[in-house]
Amino acid sequence: MSNESTISVGFSRRLLASFAAAAAIVLTLGVAASADAKTLGSTTLKPDKATFEALADLGVAVTPVKPAKAGKKGIAFPITGAKLDKNLTGSIDHKGGLKFAAGDTKLVVKNFVVKIGEEKSKLIAYAGKQKVKLLDLDLGDAKVKNGGKTVSNVKASLAKPGAEALSATFGADIEKGTPIGKVTVAFK
Repeated sequence: MSNESTISVGFSRRLLASFAAAAAIVLTLGVAASADAKTLGSTTLKPDKATFEALADLGVAVTPVKPAKAGKKGIAFPITGAKLDKNLTGSIDHKGGLKFAAGDTKLVVKNFVVKIGEEKSKLIAYAGKQKVKLLDLDLGDAKVKNGGKTVSNVKASLAKPGAEALSATFGADIEKGTPIGKVTVAFK
């Protein structure tokens, strides 16, 4: 393994350790929180401008599905749960989603689950009752802030199954690896 690979893997493990610590704190606080607490924080997608303009050129509008909300920083998806194991791998659950629509044709993906692996991370979404690997997540340039509660600069790109679903729905050639934007995960 090259020094660059070793550094990258070491950083990823430290990042996962910080992320795991934050999630453990949030889970502990979540258990102790009142019944009125609805979310543990939010994950915000700052869309890739060129990709979303290309979708608009195809006549495809992208809108949030409640309780997700569009704002100045991007589209925010409420975090509803987080589970990380002793190996610092696990998942973060969300509510809401995205609707891709062109006229009467639409694809709704929702209830995102971020899966954090030791080597790779991804975002799974539900399209109806079917799970679809929608995005690949790159933690290589991620930044940890706020005592480990916030992880920003996570690059999101379209995974092969997500690209196939969009291509089939809209009759366009949408490629795997298309940049979707940057993600920030922020626990309360």
